[in-house]
Amino acid sequence: LPPTECPCCAAALFRDGRYLMCFNDDCPPQQAGRVRRWCARLDLKGWGPALINALFEQGWIADASDLYVLDPDKLSSLEMDGRRVGDTAHIVMAELRTKTEVTLDVLVGSMGIPGIGRSTTRMLMESGYDTLDKMSALTYERAAIVNGFGPGRAESFTGSKGIDSVRPIIDRLLARGVKLKVKNSQGSLSGLTVCFTGFRDKVMQEAVELAGGTMKDGVG
Repeated sequence: LPPTECPCCAAALFRDGRYLMCFNDDCPPQQAGRVRRWCARLDLKGWGPALINALFEQGWIADASDLYVLDPDKLSSLEMDGRRVGDTAHIVMAELRTKTEVTLDVLVGSMGIPGIGRSTTRMLMESGYDTLDKMSALTYERAAIVNGFGPGRAESFTGSKGIDSVRPIIDRLLARGVKLKVKNSQGSLSGLTVCFTGFRDKVMQEAVELAGGTMKDGVG
């Protein structure tokens, strides 16, 4: 018989398609997974699973915002896989500081809201919900009629595991040094939609968005 409880936190498991899922926000692997997702979305070098798991085991972090207030000297004393982090601590903290500016779709789309990623967040932005406050005020009824969003994503975004549940983490990230990149409404690509076919390039994508353009994941 399949398990009915999470082996890590004993919360009830729920079936999501082929998978059994734990939806307890306080489950340690869930918390670590959200931090790993944040580091991966920002392409932060050196912030791998081993380091993040070690930080959780020591109780030094609870969410991604805690990364930005870590003391490099204290971090250097952390033991990971039987050895100390050492001078690598200053390297990874410097890497963190070089990537403090993010776009709204990256910020919201990296929070782990079920079914909501960067491309789905852009759907909201393209429909006029282009600030955190507008997204937080969004109702299910309005989200459900956003082009391409649909009732399922609307329920996810406005429900108990949606934007309201992650807004405190977002606010802490912004208070601890993360900054939102502001789209240039007067840029050379303002009003244009761009789609890269056959390849993905983060640098080019960010350049398009900073010039006022809107990225699209597919044609049609």
